[in-house]
Amino acid sequence: MPSESDLAVASQQVAGAKMNVAKQRERIARLRRAGYSTLEAERALGVFIRTLRVFEDHERQINEELRS
Repeated sequence: MPSESDLAVASQQVAGAKMNVAKQRERIARLRRAGYSTLEAERALGVFIRTLRVFEDHERQINEELRS
């Protein structure tokens, strides 16, 4: 059974992942404005987004277990 502490860790992971996604989107915008290829940066963004989804799912699972 997860604890409130587990939920806090999961929430921190979600927040960090959201920050990574936002920063990567900013990098992509800067690269585009400068005329550089964004292919690798967009691939990394995809990984960051998938990681965020995993963290969000885990956070949701912990929340559900704590409520029951």
